[in-house]
Amino acid sequence: TDQALENHRALLKADKTKHMKFDCELIKNHIFVLPGAGKKYISLAHTDADIQKTLEICEKIISKF
Repeated sequence: TDQALENHRALLKADKTKHMKFDCELIKNHIFVLPGAGKKYISLAHTDADIQKTLEICEKIISKF
């Protein structure tokens, strides 16, 4: 989609093929997600370093698109 993904409803309208590719790339980078599930979660078990690393990986993946 050419619109910002600001909420779950917008995500449901997004390009599902790109979404699946993004999720698969996360897994390849050792970030566990359920491919195609949509929502992503963090917990109190994740450290600030975990979150920062995840964001860096996400930026790297997004730059490929």
